Amino acid sequence: MAFIYVMHGDDSPLTNVNSKYRDIIPGQHFHQQSIPVLRIDYNAFSDILIKGDCCIDDIKEKLRFRHSSQAFQIPNISVSLSVDIQYRYETTCNIVGMIEGYNTRETVIIGAHYDHMGYDKRGRLRLGANDNASGVAVLIELASLLSRAKPDCNYLFVAFGMEEWGCIGSKHFIRNIPENIGRIKAMINLDMVGRLRDDTMFLYHTQSAKEWPKYIELSNDNKLDIVIMPNRSPSDSDIFNKEKIPALFVYTGPDKIKNHANEHLFINYDGMEKILDFTFKLVRLISLEGNKLTYQD
Repeated sequence: MAFIYVMHGDDSPLTNVNSKYRDIIPGQHFHQQSIPVLRIDYNAFSDILIKGDCCIDDIKEKLRFRHSSQAFQIPNISVSLSVDIQYRYETTCNIVGMIEGYNTRETVIIGAHYDHMGYDKRGRLRLGANDNASGVAVLIELASLLSRAKPDCNYLFVAFGMEEWGCIGSKHFIRNIPENIGRIKAMINLDMVGRLRDDTMFLYHTQSAKEWPKYIELSNDNKLDIVIMPNRSPSDSDIFNKEKIPALFVYTGPDKIKNHANEHLFINYDGMEKILDFTFKLVRLISLEGNKLTYQD
């Protein structure tokens, strides 16, 4: 099995056929499951469709008006692909710290991955200011704020390694959960929270607990415009969600920066303060012993 992603530019007929938030990081779910992800040029894809007697305009119109996936066969043509997977071995670690609460039987996890992409496909350095120094910065500030009063339950802060390589750090953590933390009540994931635009915040996994909408509303004192995303996400929170742990992924959207050497100049620090305020209130709220989180698929 493989996932084939059709690359397209601004001139492609498939650009903006759906909502502007339709699929921010295509193919990464498959990569995290060790399924090969292949990218094909739009023009090459168009040639394949033409040779298979398929009309690209018909597909485009279906995507534009139905806003949903379209399954179809391409007759009269076959395409063969070969993949040579080369394994690369690296050493990494998760950095963990805990604040013990009055109720030591339950723990709220606040996480953010500290690795970054390194270099883009052109060999240019990506500094990782937004992805994910922004999340780590909010994680550290949350630890500072939450340490000033003993919480109702444990707070476990985890900086995950190798998220960009398939959430390897969070997968290792979930397989080796420390015995002294009790039951994991919820997990909050901070990933790319430095580019708040138009006060719009994105949340993944709001369906993972039936109480999330109520707690989210009560924590949104800054009246952020919240966009609810699908219940799957290309980040560490997805690993917890698969283990039936209520997880929430806080996100402020893609970078879309041409010069990554200057990406720190695009960080919205006032926006990060709003994300910090929202997350702080949310964590305090869900940590109260009487406030339940009931997992649901």
